[in-house]
Amino acid sequence: MKLKIFSFLIAILFFQNLFASNNDSIQYKHRWFAYWGYNREYYSLSNIHLKGNFYDLTFYQVKAKDKPYPFNLKNYVDPTSMWVPQYNYRLGFQWSEKISFSLGLDHMKYIAEQGQITNVTGSISSQANLPNQTKYPTNFSSTPMQFTGDFLFLKHTNGLNLISCDIEYKTKLSSKHFIKINLNSGFGLAAIVTKTQVTLEGYGQDNNFHLCGYGASTYQGLEFVFGKYFFLRPQFRLGWLNLTGFLINGKSDTGRGYQNFSFTEGMLAAGSYFQLHCHKKK
Repeated sequence: MKLKIFSFLIAILFFQNLFASNNDSIQYKHRWFAYWGYNREYYSLSNIHLKGNFYDLTFYQVKAKDKPYPFNLKNYVDPTSMWVPQYNYRLGFQWSEKISFSLGLDHMKYIAEQGQITNVTGSISSQANLPNQTKYPTNFSSTPMQFTGDFLFLKHTNGLNLISCDIEYKTKLSSKHFIKINLNSGFGLAAIVTKTQVTLEGYGQDNNFHLCGYGASTYQGLEFVFGKYFFLRPQFRLGWLNLTGFLINGKSDTGRGYQNFSFTEGMLAAGSYFQLHCHKKK
């Protein structure tokens, strides 16, 4: 029932905006906009450094992937589960016809691929008493090791969250009938909040949300405006992230993880332009 009601309201909004005052040219200046969408990622190789009181290890050239969910109405439209996949939402203000500012969140998922073999350097003290420590060496010198559940498991799947402030430049490309096409190009700075699940030789946990880094990105994409309000945005974003201390075994533990890597994000979002009217007192 919730899904039917939600879909019905979206359909009303779409057709109302599609046929409203189509003959008038769109004035973007001083309008607000908001959108919701979903994304896919590609991550570069990265070195992962895990350091605590009794261990100091670096894993080199680690492969990682995102975590897409099967495309169906339950996962991507139902309000009770649409927060589970990799999503994006943003609120912005069109300062002029060409320049806008916005604040939003990109919820991405990062999984270090299991089964891969990477070189490891560093050591683990016998005082660490890790659950699976007796199965592995205590000293590593570019030692090839395989990512397994017993040795190392790491993922930021709830997630790798980018809270970014963007500045965007709009170029009008085409305006025919009720469809307008724009090219949007932008740059953003982000704070990173992770929810990391990690175990090193059986030591670690599924941690709480933690502010642990920063990043920068640039993006470009098309904007298809239907009528005067509703729009679709296919977009690609390129960026670099620096994780300056994600949790390994909770905030009270001294262990932290460090890594930096680049990413490519593809996104498809739907949104709307709107105005907030302020009535002056007489």
